[in-house]
Amino acid sequence: MTISHHDPPKLDHSVRSSNPPASSQSADALRADGGYPDAGAARTVHNESATLDPMPWLLHHVQLAIPPGSEDRARAFYGSVLGCEELVKPATLVERGGAWFRYGAVELHLAVEEGHRPSRQAHPGILIGDLDELEARLRAAGYEVETDYFLAGYRRFYVDDPFGNRLEFLAVL
Repeated sequence: MTISHHDPPKLDHSVRSSNPPASSQSADALRADGGYPDAGAARTVHNESATLDPMPWLLHHVQLAIPPGSEDRARAFYGSVLGCEELVKPATLVERGGAWFRYGAVELHLAVEEGHRPSRQAHPGILIGDLDELEARLRAAGYEVETDYFLAGYRRFYVDDPFGNRLEFLAVL
C-alpha cells in the first residue's frame, strides 16, 4: 500500500513527559564531593531551555543510505519483508531517488548515495511488539539474524538490510 506523505499519523500532542522538569537546584547547591545534598535529588543542573517546549521529543524518521538504482530491492525488503507502507515522496524530492516507508508513527527514509558504504555501528533501534514473528519472517526470507542479550530489560536482535545497513529490533521483557 502506498500512502501520501501528507497523511501523517495522528499524534496526541497533549501527551507530556512523565518526567518532572529539570531540577531548579543550581550548581552551587552541590556538595563539595560533587553530589547533591539529598541522594534522591535530581542529577541535572537547571536548564532554562528545558521548560520552553513541554512536548516530548518524538522520532519522525530515520534516514539510511542505499546505492543508486536499488529502490526495488528496498521495496522488497522494507515493504514486503518488514511490512512497512511506502510513502509518496514530495514531488521536489522524487528526482533524488530513494524511497520512504512508514510503520506505525515512525518513518524510514532511504536516500540514494553514490559510493554507498553501509553503516556498521550507527543504526536505528526499533521497538516492536512481536519480536519472534519478525525474526521468523526475516529468517524465512533468507536474512541472517544476530541475537543479542546485552541490554537489560529487552530482547533484541540485529539484521542487515539488503544494502548492509544495520537495523536493531527490540522488545520489552
